[in-house]
Amino acid sequence: MARLIAPAATDGAAEAVPGLVAMTRDALNRTGARMAGLDVEVTACDTDRPDAGPAFEALPDPTMVLPLTAADGAPVGAIAIDCALVDALVEVQTLGRVDGPGRAARKPTRIDAALSRPFAAALLGELAEALGVTRIAKLDPARHLTSGRSLALDVRAETVIRCTASLTVGMGARDVTVILLLPASLRPGLPAPAAEPAAAAKAPPPAAPPPARTPEDVLSNGRVRLEAMLPPITLPLSQLVGLKVGDTIPLPAGALSRLTLCGGTLGGGRPGPRRSAGTIPGRLGQKNGLRAVKVGDGGEASVDGADPSEETATLPVLTGAAGTVPAQAPKAPALPDSAHRTPAAPMPAAADLPDLPDLPDLPDLDDLPDLPAL
Repeated sequence: MARLIAPAATDGAAEAVPGLVAMTRDALNRTGARMAGLDVEVTACDTDRPDAGPAFEALPDPTMVLPLTAADGAPVGAIAIDCALVDALVEVQTLGRVDGPGRAARKPTRIDAALSRPFAAALLGELAEALGVTRIAKLDPARHLTSGRSLALDVRAETVIRCTASLTVGMGARDVTVILLLPASLRPGLPAPAAEPAAAAKAPPPAAPPPARTPEDVLSNGRVRLEAMLPPITLPLSQLVGLKVGDTIPLPAGALSRLTLCGGTLGGGRPGPRRSAGTIPGRLGQKNGLRAVKVGDGGEASVDGADPSEETATLPVLTGAAGTVPAQAPKAPALPDSAHRTPAAPMPAAADLPDLPDLPDLPDLDDLPDLPAL
C-alpha cells in the first residue's frame, strides 16, 4: 500500500537522480497499462553511471535501438528494446495479445521500429513526468539501429545514466528487457513549495468557467479579408506587353477619391472572385503617418474629377487606337409647356362629310331571323 520497493544495487546513479529506480518501475507499469493485452510486470530494475562509449557498445546485437537527440539533433542517448519485446509490441498491435513465448531473435525492421516508437515515446513521457521535467530528450522519429556501436562514436558525453529493467509480458509468458541510456545531466525537477495554511485560506475562489460561445459569437468574431482597390484602367495591348520594371502607369483624374473596399474570405484565406456588388466607396489618405482609407457614402466621388451636379450623363469609355476618349451626351431637353403648344386644327362639320354608300347586298335588320330560345 505504501509502494515499498526493495532497494536495488546501484553504482552512484541514485545520488545523482534520487528515486530513479522507483520512477522507472512506475513509468514502465503505467506505459504497459496503456497497451491492452501487453500485461507488463516489472521484475527487476537497476541503474548505474557507465562511460558512454562502452555503454552503447554493450547493447545486445541484434536489438531495437531508438536514438534520443538533443534540440540541435545531436544524439545524447537511446532506448534499447530487445527482440522479444519488439515481437510482443507487434503482436499486441496486430493480434491484440502476446502470442505465447518468445521466438529466436531476428534483425528488427523499419516496420518493427514504427510499431515500437509509441511504447518508447510513452515511456519517456511517463519518466519525464515522474522526474518533474518538461522533456528528457527527443525521440528520433526516422532513425533506428540494430546495435549501439555507431552511437558510441556519435555521442559527445563522457558518461550516461543507464537504467536496465527486466519485465514480463503476456501474463508472464515472455521475459523481456528494456535498457534506457539517458543523458548524464538529467536532474529531477524541484517540487513546488507547500502553501501555508493561512495563505491557502486567503486564496481566491476559482474563477467561473467562461460562458459557452454561441454560433453568432463565433461568426461575429471571425476575421474577414478586406481589400482596398483603385479604379480599373485600360491600356493598349502593345503598351501592356512592353511594360518593364520602372515604368509608370498614369491613373485617371480623381482615382484616389474613387477607391473601393471589397470583401474577401473569412480567416484571411485566399480571396474568391471579386464582384461589383458589396463594395464600399472610399477615399485614399493617411492617418498617423500611415496610409488610410476613409469610408464614403458613395456621393462624394466623381468620374474623372467632374462635378456630379452637372446635368450631363456619362457614356461608357470608348477605346480606340488613339487611346481612351470619354464621351458625354447632353441632357435630353424638357417637353414644351402646354401654354406654348400650337393649337390643333378644328374637326370638319358633319354637313361637309360625304354620304355613306348604300350596300344593297346586306339585309335590313328587320329581315334577320329570330334567335332560338335558350
